[in-house]
Amino acid sequence: MFRAGDKGSQANRLSRLCRDGHGAAVVEFAFVLPLMLVLVFGIIEFGFLLFVNSNMLNAARDATRVLSIQNGTSAQALTRAQNGLYINLQGYTYIICAPGQAPPVGATCDTAQFPGFVAATDVGVAISVPMAQAALVDLTGIFANRSLQAKVIMFKEN
Repeated sequence: MFRAGDKGSQANRLSRLCRDGHGAAVVEFAFVLPLMLVLVFGIIEFGFLLFVNSNMLNAARDATRVLSIQNGTSAQALTRAQNGLYINLQGYTYIICAPGQAPPVGATCDTAQFPGFVAATDVGVAISVPMAQAALVDLTGIFANRSLQAKVIMFKEN
């Protein structure tokens, strides 16, 4: 049995525990770690999505230049766009519009996708992919109904 004033009494133990700060750092770390992990992985995820979008824009720009400057065909533009994509994702869609040319197999031509598009003089290439396909991890489903898009319009030079 414990007597009042003994080192082992419950009151003394409680007061020593309140004064002891050895476990405070572990508790603070346990609170901060999940927030830091969410922040770090969020930065990595959005950085990767920006990289994919930039890559799609460069591929669309190269494909549009094939149509505009080099007087290439729609099929050549589609090949250039596909070869310009460094990240091999499922679900890429291509919209290729050029005056006097039918879109190649694997692409469509929808001029409504290009605001300000003049069908007689402009060429345009658009590439899109669902964000859920482009995301590294989509645990929350926030990317489910969205897509990354890259659209380029150029004046066709003859």
